[in-house]
Amino acid sequence: MYESIYLLFNASVMPVWAVMIFAPHSRFADRLTATPIVPLVYAVVYVTLFAISLPGGGEGSMGSMEGLRIAFERDAMLLMAWVHYLCFDMAVGMWELRDARKNGISGFLLAPCLFFTLMLGPSGLMMYVGVRYAKTGHLRWHDEIVLE
Repeated sequence: MYESIYLLFNASVMPVWAVMIFAPHSRFADRLTATPIVPLVYAVVYVTLFAISLPGGGEGSMGSMEGLRIAFERDAMLLMAWVHYLCFDMAVGMWELRDARKNGISGFLLAPCLFFTLMLGPSGLMMYVGVRYAKTGHLRWHDEIVLE
């Protein structure tokens, strides 16, 4: 069962990433990234896997590398971690796309950043922030911050 879920969700992210990488300035990409709906599907799966794995208990924890290694020996926990990556990497990629539009960053420069965000998460974010800094000259995430 877990293998099937893994294969399904691994494949299901590819159309979303293909649109973001190959057609980042299209109307479809705009609609796709206008809301967090798509990553929220993965979030629901993540929470469901977490709920399923709780009753079984099991050993392992996040308190040490050894505890983490033991926890990830269970398929439910390993799949949960993978869905976590899929969800968060996609959310970061969507932010990169929307931010690139706002800052006039071309799809040509954005595509490698999105590819690396898909494949190596934080390295793609780092690459995008570098491209963004080169284009805008600042590292601010928002042009204006309002503190209430």
